Amino acid sequence: MKDSKLDHIRAQADALGIKYHHKAGVEKIRKAIDLHLEAEMAQNQEAAATLKPLREAPVTRGEAAVGKKVTPLTEAEYKALQKKEDHRLAGSLIRCMITCMDPSKRGWPGEIISVGSAKLGTFKKYVPYDTGEPYHLPKIIFDMLSEKKCSVYYNAVGDKGHKTRKSKLINAYNLQRLDPLTPEELKDLAKKQALQAGNIG
Repeated sequence: MKDSKLDHIRAQADALGIKYHHKAGVEKIRKAIDLHLEAEMAQNQEAAATLKPLREAPVTRGEAAVGKKVTPLTEAEYKALQKKEDHRLAGSLIRCMITCMDPSKRGWPGEIISVGSAKLGTFKKYVPYDTGEPYHLPKIIFDMLSEKKCSVYYNAVGDKGHKTRKSKLINAYNLQRLDPLTPEELKDLAKKQALQAGNIG
């Protein structure tokens, strides 16, 4: 089982383009993945902070200053703004706890989840399972995992007293939504990342 876990998490690191020492174990590679995704999360938060939501964005081009002409946005420009806003909302990060309930994935350290559409593009994220630690997921992935079901089988007794196997659908993931990190917690996380950055090898 240990070897299969190591092979599995190596494959996840390879898919994310993360370099690791050939003798690194599961925990070190998982730390490398966590650092990579936390850095990605910080970049996403920074990028999101610079984007105004569409409801606050101007529907005109130019400055609404006295004596200056303001030109309304064209339909194509408005649609481009709407697309950018939809993408921003789909990628907004949700802090949560993740428990995998799918029996077929028992023992998995996690997996890369990819969700997307022609309109929004593709969002890809490594989702760790059962770590007991909070994690950040893009909203589009959080929503997809919240709706995903899986089958579980159980023993039952039929009408004539015969034992039989039945199945039922359950939620594949238990997702607990948490409050966002405070500015102080974000600073602590940045310090933790800086301390851990030199320890992957």
